[in-house]
Amino acid sequence: MGKEELQLRAFAKINLFLDIKGILKDGMHELDMLMRLIDIYDEVSLKKDASISVSGVEGVDMEKNIAYRAAKLFFNETGISGGVLIKIKKNIPMMSGMGGGSADAAAVLLGLDVLYETSLGLERLMQMGKSLGADVPFMLFGGCARAGGIGEKLIPIKDKIDPYYLIAKPHGGIPTADCFRLYDEMPSEEIKKGDINACIKALETGDLSLLAIYNALEEPAKKLLPEIGSLLEKIRSTADAAFMTGSGSTCIGLFTDEARAKNALEHLKGECAFIAIAKGTDKITYA
Repeated sequence: MGKEELQLRAFAKINLFLDIKGILKDGMHELDMLMRLIDIYDEVSLKKDASISVSGVEGVDMEKNIAYRAAKLFFNETGISGGVLIKIKKNIPMMSGMGGGSADAAAVLLGLDVLYETSLGLERLMQMGKSLGADVPFMLFGGCARAGGIGEKLIPIKDKIDPYYLIAKPHGGIPTADCFRLYDEMPSEEIKKGDINACIKALETGDLSLLAIYNALEEPAKKLLPEIGSLLEKIRSTADAAFMTGSGSTCIGLFTDEARAKNALEHLKGECAFIAIAKGTDKITYA
């Protein structure tokens, strides 16, 4: 007799590096990224049911919710006549560049594979996830990885730095499409370039001095939401490194010392919509 219900922790991600290589034939941006799973998570509960339903996510029509679409995709792909009651407790802030929706979708795919005993395997689940969103394959893959294409081509990276991440989201978010659109409109001389190989070497050797964190979307994001620039400057004054994740609006401070990270949190918490300290983690887990 299989399980009837499951509880999962769907972890957020941050981008340690994000470069845009060009435009693919389908109009999507070709990306070159370093992605890191962190231990801030949504709580996703799944229970077998006759139909699909989602609760806990406000402001989104249920059938447009990515967790709902993940469940629908699972039943369509497997041919199983079934359903699931999905309850989500959101801890990952929305419109933050941390992949909260993608994390929920990944947890739904993984959980349904267990509940319905389909044994699809990671590769098949990741292929299914790609059709839902660019970050979903990584959320299933986990850990630290270099991501190419639109984010689905993944190579594991050994992360020996293991810092404390100050996660600080200003008030206000940025629609991903708006950020990419402004990037496309900006003159090339306004877009700085980064060195992903230096960043990988820093992670694999644990040499923080080599860490060349970079996000091509940071400049357009700061134009769309100037608070990002001012918050990054404040974090940069005390952190070993400061950067924006994804298309914003969350800013990250990288600290090798926990006390300094906590001190920065205390100084900044009054001006952030969300602020926390996180560590890297491996994969979606069962609660």
